[in-house]
Amino acid sequence: MDPSAPDAVVVEEISDAVGRVPLPLPLAELRSVNCYVVRGPDGVTLIDPGWVWPETTAALEAGMAAMGLALDDVSRILITHSHWDHYSQAYRWHLDRGTDLFLGDGERHSIQAWKDLDGAFPLQVGLLQRAGDDTRARLLEEHPISETERATDFGDPTTYLEGGETITGSDVPIHVISTPGHTRGHLVFEDTTHQMLFTGDHVLPRITPSIAYERSPDRLALRSYLSSLQLLLDRPDATMLPAHGAVQTSVHARATELIAHHDDRLKVVADLVAQGARTALEVASRMTWTRREKTLEQLGADHSWTAVLEAAAHLELLVWHGDLTKDESGEVDLYSVA
Repeated sequence: MDPSAPDAVVVEEISDAVGRVPLPLPLAELRSVNCYVVRGPDGVTLIDPGWVWPETTAALEAGMAAMGLALDDVSRILITHSHWDHYSQAYRWHLDRGTDLFLGDGERHSIQAWKDLDGAFPLQVGLLQRAGDDTRARLLEEHPISETERATDFGDPTTYLEGGETITGSDVPIHVISTPGHTRGHLVFEDTTHQMLFTGDHVLPRITPSIAYERSPDRLALRSYLSSLQLLLDRPDATMLPAHGAVQTSVHARATELIAHHDDRLKVVADLVAQGARTALEVASRMTWTRREKTLEQLGADHSWTAVLEAAAHLELLVWHGDLTKDESGEVDLYSVA
């Protein structure tokens, strides 16, 4: 049985103070998100309590009940990043219950972009055009915001965190670490008492987190992501408590794999440019994607446009390293060997 499936467990006791509750999501391709429940003398701390959806709430209530707790015991909520499957239910409780809500400072960009910009991924449309992919740019421009998202409140937390803070009040003092990359304001939370790290989507056990799926994307998101992985390798190793999938014994082991994966992709991208690929679309079209090594055309609609922008992110990092040059004089960015 897949341990990340929402019906696999009601609650997994990680330690005397921490439990993992897999919560169902109203999404076809992503079945669940892990909410971590941390007991404390002045109430419960939740980490990433999922989508604002009745089935999500019911699963969390059942998991907390199995721990002898209730939603009324929640004193504060920590969020790794502002994607809907992590933040939206927490924000609803913040509005309705006045629950203290903590989020990374870099998430201000995407929250403001949600208020200011129309469309599902408005800034990515222009990025796809610069990548030479007018077809996917047009499709994305026409892609509507889902009714679920349109009807969901989305705004500022009680407190923005920059990293370096320590959240007290639970039996487990939680140290805040800034890990931009997947999103600009992504955070991971460290329980140094038990050597555990709540890694959100920064380090996942089975997939490579996307760096293109953010409302207000950062041009050098890949540089930030790899630097944030290295930051974790420079710290003591810890048990990995990810936002999706099962608990793993070592953050270092998976972070090392992810860095190696991107190193390999950077070499592939550089070689393709040397062989004559000039645009991000041309590079992405000559690469394979996912563990099944699919072509770009074999990917689903959402995965194909994010793949093109992932290729663009690798190209941008190679330009930053000085391995490639970029010609921005036309409507499409053109890359060459430096």
